[in-house]
Amino acid sequence: MPKVEIGTLKAHLTKWKNCDLCSLCSTRSKISLYRGSIPCEALFISDAPGMAEDALGEPFSGSEGYLLNSLLKTAKETTGVDAIIGFTYLISCKPEEKPLKTSLKACIPRLKEIVELAQPQTIVMVGKLASKQIPELFNSDDAKQFVSIPHPRELIKTPVHIQGLEIKKCQLSINDIFENLIPSRSLLQQF
Repeated sequence: MPKVEIGTLKAHLTKWKNCDLCSLCSTRSKISLYRGSIPCEALFISDAPGMAEDALGEPFSGSEGYLLNSLLKTAKETTGVDAIIGFTYLISCKPEEKPLKTSLKACIPRLKEIVELAQPQTIVMVGKLASKQIPELFNSDDAKQFVSIPHPRELIKTPVHIQGLEIKKCQLSINDIFENLIPSRSLLQQF
């Protein structure tokens, strides 16, 4: 990946807050760029903001974000790892329906910039679209681990009789992500 010269999260947010590279700029309420720490160990990337995120301008701030945040809190308590995390989207503006290919393409520079700034050890691909798109944008030469989890939207819509099992499976995946951050921390502490 080519080096991106941007400086800080504040510079990134300022640069992209009025983005008009695709038609979604005319229908969004607020752009939802990033939430979390910079740099981060695990960067959660999903498809696009929903209604709550469009209103608040903050990734994963609606009911789906509430579920994901609960899973992250449980992972911290279960593993004892207080992971440094960040959240963003493939597309930072709320689409009317499915994300448009033109919007995905327009958001690539912003996404690559935030990944460069965040320097995550692990990119967590949240949902099917992110799991398809992220490996096409970032290759194994980028020295990042890629992990897929179901989108919280999928978990919420799962039939009640199997919803608990699906949430538990997702919880175990997130626990694994947190536990796999430990070796990197150990290596850093040796120097």
